[in-house]
Amino acid sequence: MIEWFPEINWMRSILTLLISTILLLYWYTRIPSSMPRNIPTVPIYISLLGLWSDMGQDTIYDRWLRQPLETHGAVKIWFAGRWNVLATRPRFLVDMFRHEDVYAKAGSQKKIPWSVIAALALERPNQRLEELQTIIKKTLFKPLFFNFPDLDRYPFLFRQRKAAFTIMQEFGDLLCTTVLQRTTHQKGTNQNPDGDQVVDYLDRALKENRITEEQYRANLKVTFLTAHENAQQLLNSTFWVLGTNQSIQQKLRAEILATGTENPTTDLVNSLPYLFAVILELLRLYPPVSQLINRVTTSQSVLGGEITIPNHTWVGWNAFGAHTDPNIWGNDCREFIPERWGSDVKSIQGAVRSKTTQCHFIAFNAHSRKCLGQGFAVLQVKILLFEMEEWEDLSEVQCMVFLN
Repeated sequence: MIEWFPEINWMRSILTLLISTILLLYWYTRIPSSMPRNIPTVPIYISLLGLWSDMGQDTIYDRWLRQPLETHGAVKIWFAGRWNVLATRPRFLVDMFRHEDVYAKAGSQKKIPWSVIAALALERPNQRLEELQTIIKKTLFKPLFFNFPDLDRYPFLFRQRKAAFTIMQEFGDLLCTTVLQRTTHQKGTNQNPDGDQVVDYLDRALKENRITEEQYRANLKVTFLTAHENAQQLLNSTFWVLGTNQSIQQKLRAEILATGTENPTTDLVNSLPYLFAVILELLRLYPPVSQLINRVTTSQSVLGGEITIPNHTWVGWNAFGAHTDPNIWGNDCREFIPERWGSDVKSIQGAVRSKTTQCHFIAFNAHSRKCLGQGFAVLQVKILLFEMEEWEDLSEVQCMVFLN
């Protein structure tokens, strides 16, 4: 009998470890009792599909999120290691965007300050931008660490995360050195042909003690990274839509060729209604930022007068859901119809203002947090499409080549 004792003890240890792990996972992923009970909960495995599935976000939304969100306007969803409130109903979004004192904007540096993503880590910053963006996707946004950022607290257990933290520091140092050399050179030669840039304002703010060294470094990294990938994703959608819809392409080409010039100016492209409408429809059906959970309640609140949300709860929105809700956009909401925005520039601009104010259209966010680069981003795509439509007809195959 005695010889069985070691084996029994070993089995007990394994069983104890297994039970402890299960209890720990339950405690970590449980829904806090303070979370709102009058909205449904999206099963946690839906948020973890990226661990084993290559299913697209639109497919995931249609299959598991659309029905509860269109019915209730908001759901509880697991994201970044916690349960959050995700909304698509315009009334809830208007309340969220207008009352920033209650639903305060806060990024990963507040939500998960210990994580790699909170520091915008990058690898080998001397590479081209598109290569850096690929590294961001593969290194920072890995589903396991994205959904369980607490794992970043233990880099000694995950060698790749330890390397990512090291790379983050190296990147920040190199970027600061590069910017310092630029500003020093300009002061030495007393030349600044491009005028004051963001880095110049940051440099002055640092020297005047209006920001700290940490804030300076963080802003440099954000300035270097922000929105480049968003523009890239919009261009991908542009190629896809034009390549698969020849009638849209032909109508757009006809409007552009009718200008009689090959040299687009800001005033010229801004006077073309169909060009503007095509871009808006691209942003509606293919929003570059389809979902964002980056606001936190500063006190207990009642979202839209219906959903009681406890203090320090993260809330967010899903643009794809709001943009494709038949209750807002009609039964043809999934169809690409630029004409829905209007037939002339003035009416289209009015529609954009109205839809944005009502939070029916939130591709650039809304109200006080509306994207400052909105006008420039749209202008970029207008110029690009103007130049593209000088070409021969783009086939679906050609567009796939561009995308690859």
